[in-house]
Amino acid sequence: MVMSVVIGCFLSVGVGKIIDVYNPQVILPLAYSFRLGAIVLFCFIEDPSSYYSYGVSVLLVMGTIFETLTVDSLLLRLADVKIRGLVFSVGHAFGSIGIMIFSLGAGILFDHYGCYAPFLVVGALDLMFVCVSVLSVCCGVLKNDIKERRLEREAQERLLENESL
Repeated sequence: MVMSVVIGCFLSVGVGKIIDVYNPQVILPLAYSFRLGAIVLFCFIEDPSSYYSYGVSVLLVMGTIFETLTVDSLLLRLADVKIRGLVFSVGHAFGSIGIMIFSLGAGILFDHYGCYAPFLVVGALDLMFVCVSVLSVCCGVLKNDIKERRLEREAQERLLENESL
């Protein structure tokens, strides 16, 4: 698993570039679908020391990085210029709380239902987020927010530039 994190670190720069280039309407559902696919593949691991296991571990780490970078990037795009740091730090604080709660819950699931149970819960949540993000795109919620926020942000940045001159 450590090697998959190391490989993921090197590949995350490319993921970041993809997020910057492509529309979040496409990237957000794709990010959740990618990790969901890795979780499905994880359920078919028979030998933890096989090459298949290592490959799936890399895909799982990459899926997590893809999701995290996509959500963070979208959050930063939509945040107001004056409170962007606050929004980002509150988002990470809630993420840390979620990790602590899930770690406890995952241990309980592992003990009572088996080694795949925590991953199945994460996969179910990813599937739910795929559906929510696709519905958001289809309803135009994500698209309109991004365009409006981008225009507002550009106007605010122009005002800040004019004030500083």
